[in-house]
Amino acid sequence: VFGHTLQAMVSVRLRTHDPEAFNRFYEHLGALPEVLQIYRVAGADDFLLHVAVNEAAHLLDFTMRALTARPAAPI
Repeated sequence: VFGHTLQAMVSVRLRTHDPEAFNRFYEHLGALPEVLQIYRVAGADDFLLHVAVNEAAHLLDFTMRALTARPAAPI
């Protein structure tokens, strides 16, 4: 991906599993420029994200800012 030197797959498990929470979180993810693909998965995790960032520090910032700071934040 142009301008991004690091790609990663990030698994996400939500605290709550009601349909509204899933939809809100999915919409949130779709608005993030780092997110290239969103996969809904079965099993222990709920989503698998393909993300592109500039460096490892950007990946850490992304996970803290975009994922753990949400009301239905991942576990």
